[in-house]
Amino acid sequence: MADIFRRKGRNYYYADFHDFEGKRRQPCTYKTREREARAEAERLERQALRDPADVARERATWDVALDLLEQHLEESVDAGRMSAATALFHAAKATQITRMFTPARLLASITPAAVRDYLAARRAGGGRYSDHTAVKELVTLRLALQLARERGLWSGDLDALQPTELRARYVPRDRVITGAELEALRAALPRHRWRAVAWALATGAELKTWSDARRADYDEAQQLVAVRGTKREARRRLVPVVLYPCAFLLADALDGPDLAPPYLLGSWPNAQRDLRVAAERAGIPHLSPNDLRRTFATWHAEAG
Repeated sequence: MADIFRRKGRNYYYADFHDFEGKRRQPCTYKTREREARAEAERLERQALRDPADVARERATWDVALDLLEQHLEESVDAGRMSAATALFHAAKATQITRMFTPARLLASITPAAVRDYLAARRAGGGRYSDHTAVKELVTLRLALQLARERGLWSGDLDALQPTELRARYVPRDRVITGAELEALRAALPRHRWRAVAWALATGAELKTWSDARRADYDEAQQLVAVRGTKREARRRLVPVVLYPCAFLLADALDGPDLAPPYLLGSWPNAQRDLRVAAERAGIPHLSPNDLRRTFATWHAEAG
């Protein structure tokens, strides 16, 4: 138990005890009455006897986890373990999470119940908030907390943060476009937008590469198309044109002037929204740019 004493010529009492590491401590209680000084000395002793790791974990905030996440993303990109696009994805999701889990929020308070409250607030915020979007945000949240846990700043269960019913409801998309749907989509899109869709279906190119496509990327003699992907090393690739539907669609994409010389198609900033609207207009199920890539892959898989 802590002792108290007065230094010569001082009105305040001082405490005398040993801390967690066994070191002798003699802090001032800033109390002049013996009873109050003894109570303060006991409080100081209890605090000093606590494991510093426990104290750090209790005081850690979401802002600390954000700093760890930012450092991790930067190091991963520099080391080639993560693409710049993936790092931007996590940074964007972290920004969204921070709008509700403020920087000063204690990490210890981020529990499964807190995540449920977060998801409920996101759904009540208006707009379209799908399970797919929720899962993406939880991926970033769990990554940040995993980094904090590795440093002893959070001790929760990562798996428990994602609600069971959300895991059960979430199913990866398997949308593949049929021939009839293609014709309907072609009629529902302006010609310049259809050319971009045709390019994606013919080459399997991801959305971010559409605006980088050039007419010279197609080597007609070799029947190869260069796709300028950047997410991973393998995304910058040569795609063989081996199926008739792909050859037909590629010709359609190339049929017309360069829309943003020297680029073939130009930018399409609202492709996700425009494809959704076009699908509604065409009377076909919702589709996304990734569905075009999936359709390309399915055609080739089915062709052996």
